[in-house]
Amino acid sequence: MLPGDPTIPSLAQQVGFYLASTSGHADPNALYVLWGGANDLYGAVETPDETAAMVAATETAVIASLANDIGFLTAAGARNFLWLNLPQLAATPRGAADPLNAALAQASTQFRSDVVSESALLAAMLGVRIADVDIYELHKSILANPAAFGYTNVTTPAQGLPVNPDQYLYWDTLSHPTTRGHRLIGQTADAAILATFTPEPATWAMAAGGVLLLACASRFRSRGRREHIR
Repeated sequence: MLPGDPTIPSLAQQVGFYLASTSGHADPNALYVLWGGANDLYGAVETPDETAAMVAATETAVIASLANDIGFLTAAGARNFLWLNLPQLAATPRGAADPLNAALAQASTQFRSDVVSESALLAAMLGVRIADVDIYELHKSILANPAAFGYTNVTTPAQGLPVNPDQYLYWDTLSHPTTRGHRLIGQTADAAILATFTPEPATWAMAAGGVLLLACASRFRSRGRREHIR
């Protein structure tokens, strides 16, 4: 949402609306995706008289709020989560020229670290599974080698220009990604899901072994019944 825009609910409000619509029940088989914080940090550095310390406090508050969202959903029955961190906001068109650029850079980096530590803590405390999606690293890799991802421009937006937007990382001045960027985000999220929710090969082997033993046991029991009948 845009800074000061009261028409778009926050993630915490969205969680509340969802639980209200389901009578407080969260499907334990569903995957709950949380991606927030960018607008909060942009809004902080764009607020007049804001300080670096206040930007850092906003980052801490956002992490706490997202952790609370996971807690509320878990209490209602949710068990599987996808938590995306943020790109380096200081390197985006919207954040690059901000006077508090250094504070925004620090907050973006801290956000990445906090998502990792907080998700591990929540997973252990609540008994849930949380797949971390490292958008920060994806963004860093794109900026380091744009051509490897099919980009010719990773600094200015494509909107309104006579260009192929697929060759641009950013679509608009608000720093939303173009279609190619969304595709890369989706692929990164998919990899995180497979890494977190797909059983390890050893687990599959154990499961297969269990099925084999069960099948053998059934055969022996059936043979025993036939022999007894005879």
